[in-house]
Amino acid sequence: LDGRVVCEEERRRCKAWGKVILNGGTFAEAQDADREELMRIRREMSIKNNMKRRGCDEEYYPQLSSSIIQSLMKTLGINETRRSI
Repeated sequence: LDGRVVCEEERRRCKAWGKVILNGGTFAEAQDADREELMRIRREMSIKNNMKRRGCDEEYYPQLSSSIIQSLMKTLGINETRRSI
């Protein structure tokens, strides 16, 4: 490798991709897992940014359960959309 730092998002995507391949999945299935992880990352970033804009304390964000996040998304009017990549 070239020695560059790997960011957390890239690490998560590679891990999702590798997990499928190691479990005998196809490259297409691995690509789907990568896309799903990317959407998860984007959704988390969107929620985090919206909470930050509305003055929510960022230190509590990682501790929120998915049901709380879903409720916040609904309250804040954030629609979960899937984009094709």
